[in-house]
Amino acid sequence: MQTTKEFSGAPHKVALSACLRNAGRLVGLLLLNLLVRGVALLPLILTLAGHNVFGFPREHAIPLSVVACIPLYALLVMPFRFFTRSTLSWATGWRETAPVFSGRNFGIWLSAGLLRLLRAFLFLLPLFALTVTFYVYWTMAGFNEFGLIVNDIGALIGGDYVHGMALIALAFVLFGVLAVWGWRRDLPLAFQAVDLDGLRPSLKKSRAITRRRFNGLGRTTLINFLIVLPALGVLIYFVQDYLRNLMVGDLQWDLSTLLTTITTFAFPQEVYVRIAIALVIVYLPFVLWRKAALAVAIGRAGALVRER
Repeated sequence: MQTTKEFSGAPHKVALSACLRNAGRLVGLLLLNLLVRGVALLPLILTLAGHNVFGFPREHAIPLSVVACIPLYALLVMPFRFFTRSTLSWATGWRETAPVFSGRNFGIWLSAGLLRLLRAFLFLLPLFALTVTFYVYWTMAGFNEFGLIVNDIGALIGGDYVHGMALIALAFVLFGVLAVWGWRRDLPLAFQAVDLDGLRPSLKKSRAITRRRFNGLGRTTLINFLIVLPALGVLIYFVQDYLRNLMVGDLQWDLSTLLTTITTFAFPQEVYVRIAIALVIVYLPFVLWRKAALAVAIGRAGALVRER
């Protein structure tokens, strides 16, 4: 059931009403997205389950499995992101007809998804390069050589090992912010009727919405972040609950243990199972509601862009 366009009311309130009216369809959509993401993450899932079917070196199996998921994510998840968000735009009243899943439309959504990845690539590249460089030096250079490198980095500001690690952490934060900004600048694109209007007009409208002041995306995104906070808290709790049992009280040794565990994903399977169960409870039920709220905010901003 399509909701009529509403220019009044908080986006999350309007989105909640739309989700309840279309509960059956959206539950099916959520399950479909879970299935698609499960397929895209299959290399990682198999590795975590102890099946190294790709023959990766054992000590690097999990990180390499994550890398192997990237092409599957681009080819499978990205098109379904457009299909899902177009459906939410229809459910909230900001699209006239529901999107039809077909071979033609899948090709259009795939092209749009790859374009979005391409446009974000230069913003994601510094964080990716830093992550790979850090992982290679940490896991392959040896502890002593890595420590000397970090000392040299700290010496750039007249410091030592601790200052070097602080600079590396700062670089991760700055590159992370750059990556998020680069990804978010095309946020409205996936909510456009790319299958009906074409990719170029949809991209033009998306950019106009992003540039428009007071488009409502900032406030809606902030509320979405607050909704996600319990899930982040659960994730952090289970991770730190395991890591604190490995700490011995020596800063350098504890930091070494922490980085080794995180960079190699060396957590027991029960930690992953606990996190998965918790996320099903505190994250999954709110996914489409958050995206529907964005659909409302973007739909309103898009309508105002057309009127100018």
